[in-house]
Amino acid sequence: MSITSLEASIPANNEKIIELYNKVKSGQLDPSPNFQRKLVWKTQHKINFIDTILNNFPFPEIYKAPGELDLETLTLKDIVVDGQQRITTIRNFIDSTDIFAYESTKVKFSTLTKEEKERFLNYEVSVRYLKNASEEQVKEIFQRINNTEYRLNSTERLNAQWGDSELVHFTKLLLDCTYQYDENLFNTQINPDRKKVINDFFIDKKIFSDNDISRMLSLQWMLSVLTTIIEEKYYGRYSKIQSYIEKYNEEIDIADDLTSRLYNVILLINKCNLDDKSYWLSKSNLF
Repeated sequence: MSITSLEASIPANNEKIIELYNKVKSGQLDPSPNFQRKLVWKTQHKINFIDTILNNFPFPEIYKAPGELDLETLTLKDIVVDGQQRITTIRNFIDSTDIFAYESTKVKFSTLTKEEKERFLNYEVSVRYLKNASEEQVKEIFQRINNTEYRLNSTERLNAQWGDSELVHFTKLLLDCTYQYDENLFNTQINPDRKKVINDFFIDKKIFSDNDISRMLSLQWMLSVLTTIIEEKYYGRYSKIQSYIEKYNEEIDIADDLTSRLYNVILLINKCNLDDKSYWLSKSNLF
């Protein structure tokens, strides 16, 4: 199916945060149209984003488009094409909801000085308004904005959206001794001695090829193992992975148990003294 081009490029304009906030509060701007993804930002992402604004640093532009016309109020509701999590985080910060309602969250709108509140509300956001785009064009633009690579496999797409999930982070820790990450974004850690045994097993036994690793097929394999353990039964091919990534986005309270199970199985396999080319060390049989 061919996509109709836009008649002209879309210029960027500025809107103040207070203007966007009031439009969301009044219902003039819908931040969550049905084609949008679920909110996936973790606590630290939200705090860092608010800190960006408080320091007057720029952030990526937001895209809006015309939505439905309300025939009773004779008003046109706009929709957020790209920027859902940014708009939602701003609203939650001002309203002191979500994580900003917690006593432990130090960054709060209510504790800002009068000057800081004014500066925050007057912060100018770069906005592109797709006023002449059709519904199909709007969805196409959303997909293109959120696709950095059109030939990603399913796990690469999951990682692009959910790479900061605690479950994905935990899985990467199990697989990769060189995995680099921002300690401020993650809660889950692994006993270093057990981590080394697990990491060494996958390296020494050459369970994964270079292609498996580069295309994240090793990540998919391990996620499938972990989610099968959580399910306590086998399930259809990869069908449960995303639901568990979403469930354990913010916290994975069973990390120690999963690590222990995997560690004990690997100790058992190591005791078998299997040849590195053993039939039982193929990915499918090892699973």
